Amino acid sequence: VGISLHGEWFCDVECLEQSLAEQIERFLPPGQLPLRPHRMPIGLILLTSGAITEEQLRAGIQAQRGAGEGRLGAWLRKLGYITERHVTSAIGQQWSRPVFPLALNQTYKQHETLVPFPILEASRMVIAHVSQTAGSAHAVFESRVDNTSLYAVEQMLGLRAHACIGDESAIEQALEEMRQTPRPNEINFDENLGWEQIARTARSYAATLQAQSVKMATCSQHLWIYLESPLQNTHLLFRNTVRELTGGFDSFAPDDTAEEKER
Repeated sequence: VGISLHGEWFCDVECLEQSLAEQIERFLPPGQLPLRPHRMPIGLILLTSGAITEEQLRAGIQAQRGAGEGRLGAWLRKLGYITERHVTSAIGQQWSRPVFPLALNQTYKQHETLVPFPILEASRMVIAHVSQTAGSAHAVFESRVDNTSLYAVEQMLGLRAHACIGDESAIEQALEEMRQTPRPNEINFDENLGWEQIARTARSYAATLQAQSVKMATCSQHLWIYLESPLQNTHLLFRNTVRELTGGFDSFAPDDTAEEKER
């Protein structure tokens, strides 16, 4: 019957394994870190928008430095100067992305199994809306846009993915609900596997499931392989070793350390 890998046809899974190994190796290049684009600090955004005063900004920074932890936005909220909506709006401006009202629009419940949960959790991402007619999906992020996960969603779902920003509390609530959802078609591998072992494992599952097609993508901390099968469509998720081989998939996403603290 044969099997396809990203549209390339193979006579059987034995032929597939070598191509899988080659593509996985290419998927995980050592590469150099891309330059991180400059983004306006959230404190300055809140100040220029009139949400806080200079005195309040100084107080928030002082509280953050005194504690030695936490995001600036969180400290400004603790001090009672702003609301969560102020922070979300500022993050949207910081990333030039629209704000999605996740708490008011819970269509994400219809799409919660499209992407493996470990990817959603690691990226702090929720697939909020999918339109097959428009060929698009809206992914809502908490404090930063994980471009590797966004691109993986496009590759695996075959849809144009649009990034939005959502309230931290709404995203956490959505993810907590998803933690309770059974996911029998997701198989996670935490042990250390080299790329040849990953290819062999994927080939074995493809044979067992009589898979008709295979897709894969890298995102955040994971290598995501999707097997389309008449028996059961299955997600294979590999991590840890892949990070060692590449220096980590985070190498391919903007460094958010400063922005995480800013928020």
